[in-house]
Order: sequence, then C-alpha cells, then structure tokens
Amino acid sequence: MEIHLLRHTKPQIAEGVCYGQSDIGLSKSFAEELIVVKNKVAGIEFDGVFSSPLKRCIALAKSLCGEDMFLCLDGRLKEMNFGQWEMKEWTEIAEHEEARKWFRNYIETPCPGGECFVDLYKRVDEFINILKTQKQFENPLIVTHAGVIRAVNCIANSKDLSEAFDLNVGFGELISFQV
Repeated sequence: MEIHLLRHTKPQIAEGVCYGQSDIGLSKSFAEELIVVKNKVAGIEFDGVFSSPLKRCIALAKSLCGEDMFLCLDGRLKEMNFGQWEMKEWTEIAEHEEARKWFRNYIETPCPGGECFVDLYKRVDEFINILKTQKQFENPLIVTHAGVIRAVNCIANSKDLSEAFDLNVGFGELISFQV
C-alpha cells in the first residue's frame, strides 16, 4: 500500500507559538497555497482521504476530496498534544525546568498535561495498522501534521524515534510511503 501524507498549509497563528492540538484555522494565504498543493497531488488517484479532525486539516482535505470520495476524520491523526504549553510562545515555555527535561528526552517525557512522542507514535502506528487491513484502500491521502508524518516515516522506514526530526516537513508538503 502506498500512502500519501500531506501536511496542512500555513496556520493562522504567529510564528513561535506552540499550537499542537489547538484547533486553529488556516492563514489568509490558504487559497494561494491550495493551488500549489493541488499541483502537487495532480495525477495521483486517491481511493480515500483521511484527515485529522482539526480545522486546519479538514479545510484542506475537503478542498481536495471529490464529491464521491470517501473522507474519514480520525483523532489519531492529530498533532502531538502539548498540554499546558498549547498556545504559549516557545520562548516562554523554554524558561521552565519541565521544558528543559522535555527537550532532553521528548520521546519519553510528556509535556505537562500532554503527550510525549511515544504517545503520538503509538496512536499513529495503530491507525496505520488498521488502515493496512482495509483492502479497499491501496492509495489513500492522509491530511495531517508534521509530527504524524514524522511518526509514519519512522514506521515505514524502520527508523528509531530519535531520528524522527531528521525529516523536515514544510507546510503543504506531500510525502509518500510504502507501508
């Protein structure tokens, strides 16, 4: 099965703000970014679209979905839950000892009231394993977030979780994997 992962386009939030699972919309540049994304996916025949249920992904997924195409929203495709850090500036977060612990081991150290990377990885792995059993989907599009795409990269390429951030994922970027 080949899966195509698409990161949402630029969100409507200031740079440097931790927004994880906060349900924010898309930038005013969405219409222009959508043209670029549509060119990236042109020629790929998707047999279904799966999306994070956050607004910034739903808007993109619905814009790419044909009227008769299967669209499924799945909470396992949400970005990492940063808990108490959501909607705070990273510079403010970094001042605290909890943040220093997290930066040293984000893989196993959860954010206060949130997740660690292993938590995100496990829910994404569960989603991928269930998707693989659905024989009607051989070429799905998944509209999601950078953290989820990095987790899928680790799953599809048998990478250690410490290598997750070796993959840069820009807004509106399309990355395909065999799973």
